[in-house]
Amino acid sequence: MPSRPPLSVSCQPAVGAGPPANRKAVVFGLKVLLEFQRMMDWLKDAATNALSLHRFYVAWSALGPLLGVLIGGYLTARSQGRKWLADGKTEEYRAVLSAIMNALPEDPGQQEGKEFAPPSSESLKTFDALASHSLAVIADRLFISDEIERLAVGKKWHQVVMAYSKAPTGENRDALYRVASGLRKEIVASAKKVKP
Repeated sequence: MPSRPPLSVSCQPAVGAGPPANRKAVVFGLKVLLEFQRMMDWLKDAATNALSLHRFYVAWSALGPLLGVLIGGYLTARSQGRKWLADGKTEEYRAVLSAIMNALPEDPGQQEGKEFAPPSSESLKTFDALASHSLAVIADRLFISDEIERLAVGKKWHQVVMAYSKAPTGENRDALYRVASGLRKEIVASAKKVKP
């Protein structure tokens, strides 16, 4: 067998391996180390993110239903508030309309096609009481006060009521019925606009 040369360990650079070759190896080694460090940082971030995501899911499972209940309660209360307001407005429109219609004097001659007969003092007292009540009902509305003012319900009704009370003539009675009919149409139209 041929003999081998003895192995020698030396700290001396190999022949022909000068600084440029060593520099490339060092740079390559550093790049490998940096890439390895980046991979390790990414794995650490991924583990931290997974842990953070797990914590988020745990917190959401506790807080999510509570948040849902709070939002649902808010929306329900808001909807119920609107419905309550719409019901209140409708009831007030009904009260105003009823008060006006109940205050109209009953005239049996009008129903039978006869001439106008002046009302008795008792019937005039009843009209005055009902008319006063209807004016009070018109004045004390809370939810529809803006609409009542816009339509000038109180002003129109007050004028014809006072005219009829002072001079209960057939002409004033007809004006009373005409205004009541017009107010009825306006009030019903306004009441129909109320949306829950």
